[in-house]
Amino acid sequence: MKRPRNHTIAAVIQFAASVFSVVTGAQALMPGSSIAEVIPFPVLLLGFALGAIGLVSAYGIWQNQRWGVILTIVVRALDGLSAAPGILFAPNPMLKTMASLGVVISIAVIALLLWPKPRPVTA
Repeated sequence: MKRPRNHTIAAVIQFAASVFSVVTGAQALMPGSSIAEVIPFPVLLLGFALGAIGLVSAYGIWQNQRWGVILTIVVRALDGLSAAPGILFAPNPMLKTMASLGVVISIAVIALLLWPKPRPVTA
């Protein structure tokens, strides 16, 4: 099973971003969390759910499965779209930076997965 290098990089980034989303989402969804006061509950819940689904999609890419690539593109698109309003409307600079980073990571992973595979040179 030979996986393209760009898919390997995308799988690692997707896995890291998904673990971060699940861990921070779980902490934010706990009662009494300070971040839950500034970020709407549906956005927190969506981020947690996309992180959990993202772990599955990262596994699919790692196993060189087409469904993993498709699922990752969908998850990253939804995650990037849900983070985009935070670039302008987040209440503090840290959350604006996190939203910007989420959009950049989403674009990067999608670009890596859609990058054309190199063709072998024939002489």
